Amino acid sequence: MARDEPSAAAVDVADGDSPSSSPTLTRLREALAVLSEAFESGDTASSDAAAAAVAEILSPSDADASAALSEQMLREVHAFLSRPSSNQMAIDALSLELPKPVAKLGARMGNCRDIARAIIEFFASNCSPRDMLCILCEALDTPVAFNGSAYLVILLDGLASRILTKENYAYFSGMEGVHARDMLHTCRLFFLLINIIWI
Repeated sequence: MARDEPSAAAVDVADGDSPSSSPTLTRLREALAVLSEAFESGDTASSDAAAAAVAEILSPSDADASAALSEQMLREVHAFLSRPSSNQMAIDALSLELPKPVAKLGARMGNCRDIARAIIEFFASNCSPRDMLCILCEALDTPVAFNGSAYLVILLDGLASRILTKENYAYFSGMEGVHARDMLHTCRLFFLLINIIWI
């Protein structure tokens, strides 16, 4: 998957622009609007492309990118997801694409971590537990060079607090080939160890 141009966020900061007026944030808003319109019109091909475009814009390719811009982009995504009028199919499409870039942005400074956690928890609470388990585990397997421990904590927090719960135990027990009890204990232990390291 392509990545956003490394210089985009840096140019915003260098020019003294506020995050709310940044070209990157404008592109994100436009991509979210296209995604919403695509699902409302039933255009599946366009909706898939739009979800991928949102993920591409959010994908951080510059470790020195503005934390303020990262925070604003995450707030924009969270506001989009939280709207009462948000289409469930749009939410499902974004849940497939966004956990990795959202967690990477969340590993940055400021309030990014809390907002990223809120987005991951929203997906975990509003999408299929089985799908989110696979999506988050795949994201956990992705190497991250920049603040990797924070990236792992954000994803594991979503797994432990919303997916690997007693309420979902019966659901996962019915999944063929999945040892739910072992998986539950292993992930919770991993989450505990990461938090100890992080503290």
